[in-house]
Amino acid sequence: MRRRYEEDYNKGLTSDMIRIVGIEKKLKILSDELIADPSLWTSVITVGLTRMFESSDFPILPDRILELGFAPHEWFILVSKASHRLGYSISKTIMNTNDLNLVKLKELLETSINQNTEHISNETFERITKVLKWNDALNQFNEKGVKALSFLWLADYLSTFEIILFPETDIVLQKKTWTLLTKLIEEDQETIVELVDSIIDSLGNIKIITGISEVEITNWSEVIRFPW
Repeated sequence: MRRRYEEDYNKGLTSDMIRIVGIEKKLKILSDELIADPSLWTSVITVGLTRMFESSDFPILPDRILELGFAPHEWFILVSKASHRLGYSISKTIMNTNDLNLVKLKELLETSINQNTEHISNETFERITKVLKWNDALNQFNEKGVKALSFLWLADYLSTFEIILFPETDIVLQKKTWTLLTKLIEEDQETIVELVDSIIDSLGNIKIITGISEVEITNWSEVIRFPW
């Protein structure tokens, strides 16, 4: 029984490593293309940050949600549907362009990219941005921090898409992704962490008044974060 378990484990581990090699190859191709064509960052940022936002509940004080006409139970559903538009708005701000070429990104990664683009009305999206003070928030994102987050979250998406099962192999992918990323944006891992922390700190300075005190709109560290 133990021997059968070890055989199955080793087969699974080997299958995972084969998939890891494939993901690393795709990320290397993407990295080279981003150097050759920086405009592709618009798509990478949009896709990566969409995944990051979709995996967050955007925890907001109930009074703030109610103030702008949302029921607490619908907030989490609607803000998830708005993830793509929130990610795209950051991408446009950072890259200073509206160009979005998801087809090229899909072709490079040989992967379907399922973005939650389910329709929400412009009026609903505007209320969501008011809850988050999004126009103020957009000014707090630095370029390299955003690029790092989006690249890592895209790698996380590929890991999920390829169904990486074992934590041991997932760690291998994480290390390989960080190596590619540090070369791509020419910053070491420690500096990248500091850049992302500075985004969170800056967002934390955006306050709302509740009662007689000022509070942060949300716990931004639960929204802006690394996948691993």
